[in-house]
Amino acid sequence: MKELKRPTIIGKIRLNRLRWFGHVQGMEKTRIPKRVLYMNLGTTRLRGRPRNRWQDEMREDGSIVGGEGGRKST
Repeated sequence: MKELKRPTIIGKIRLNRLRWFGHVQGMEKTRIPKRVLYMNLGTTRLRGRPRNRWQDEMREDGSIVGGEGGRKST
């Protein structure tokens, strides 16, 4: 019997994040989701290990999936 290769939960989350990002990219500049995506709060970060920003996660997802704009890691 052949085993089906199912996508992992992490893979599904990455694809859905990328899909949402593409949806927001197609919006006009004045739409709230696009404004919030690129908003800079200008606050200082807390001490310790810096938390990942949403843009950092998207860049990593794009490089793993190998989509357009993502830098393929070697």
